[in-house]
Amino acid sequence: WGAPDARERLARYKVLERKHEARQPEEEDDAFLRRCAIVATVSRVAALDGDADRLVELLQRSNRLNYTKDVDRPDATWDVLDVAAGAYDSYKDEPGERICWKVTVRDAFGEYGVVGVVAASRTGDAWRPRHFTF
Repeated sequence: WGAPDARERLARYKVLERKHEARQPEEEDDAFLRRCAIVATVSRVAALDGDADRLVELLQRSNRLNYTKDVDRPDATWDVLDVAAGAYDSYKDEPGERICWKVTVRDAFGEYGVVGVVAASRTGDAWRPRHFTF
């Protein structure tokens, strides 16, 4: 959800409160989650993406669920920054291509914005995951 100011933080707490109130005491977890109508959208990060700062924030703050375990690499955020800034657009079909996707989520209670980053690099025909963070 990013680093919110006080009003955004309050709005997020209100969403959590509405979810808590909507849940029936006897309701199973999976039934409640289906009722939430959760939609996750994966889209390629475009040049000069407006979410570039959020993507970098996720990579810097996500230690628990970074499935590639690359959190300590000093250049861990450069791939995403460069892709978001369009630095690789002219090289996208050459070996060494880098690609990045962002994951946004919404449900019946609200929109949560960018919640994940998936990035990979290619050398020849082989793709290697660089970041898989939520």
